[in-house]
Amino acid sequence: MKIAEVVARCPTGALHYARKDGGPPEQAPAEVTITFGKNGPIYVRGPMPLVDPGGELWPDAGHRYALCRCGGSANKPYCDNTHLTMG
Repeated sequence: MKIAEVVARCPTGALHYARKDGGPPEQAPAEVTITFGKNGPIYVRGPMPLVDPGGELWPDAGHRYALCRCGGSANKPYCDNTHLTMG
């Protein structure tokens, strides 16, 4: 259960879990929240799919994202912390 709690706090969605003990699966928050990190990414939590410019669902879309807003990420649309080296 403690692992599930840590995963749920991951702001980027990089961590996921699958329960093998019959416990409840990871649940998406019911409401979407968007938070701007100070000089950092845009954190999104909740049922908000990512869609590419062609209208296709982003393949690894989940319910927690850290989105790049500096334009420097090599892993767009996700933040890869490039902003830390950009000044």
